[in-house]
Amino acid sequence: MPRMADGRDMPHATFVRPDLGSFCRLDELGLQVVGQRLELGRAVLACRIVETDEFARWCRRCGGEAAPRDSVTRQLAHEPLGWRPTTLLITIRRYRCTGCGHVWRQDTSRAAEPRAKLSRHALRWALEGIVCQHLTVARVSEGLGVSWNTANDAVLAEGSKSSATRWSRSTHDSNPTRRHIKAGAMQPSLEYRVCV
Repeated sequence: MPRMADGRDMPHATFVRPDLGSFCRLDELGLQVVGQRLELGRAVLACRIVETDEFARWCRRCGGEAAPRDSVTRQLAHEPLGWRPTTLLITIRRYRCTGCGHVWRQDTSRAAEPRAKLSRHALRWALEGIVCQHLTVARVSEGLGVSWNTANDAVLAEGSKSSATRWSRSTHDSNPTRRHIKAGAMQPSLEYRVCV
């Protein structure tokens, strides 16, 4: 039997108002879709940051209240929808403290790492595509609509970060500075040996 979001059983399936943000899983990234544009080879979703921090408008240096100064945009590749590359065009508000003049931006850490070109969901999609579905980096970069180098660098960084939590001490290695990544962390048939 289907369940509602709060855990209650539903006697039958019901429909709700269509929500592009939920469909693209952008609400998990703290983003709200405000517009869309379908181009020949890709989809562009205009987004804004959903402000959850009540202290975002207060200066972290002097504690004074800030006024909105202007906004900037940031482009992120997102997981493709129907193998059509999807780009997020995020409008980020900048604030200026009325007391000390310090300027800062809204926090986008839920959507992506600083200076990243791929959203967190795009990173996960790329890593799962390479490890689980055995896609090539070229196919992943094509699906995301980014260059091969961008996809490769992001996947290697995310893969090493994900596998770092799966490290265990090797039982047949006497050197305590050597670690083995458990089988299945990156590819089931390979064992990776990393010196730390």
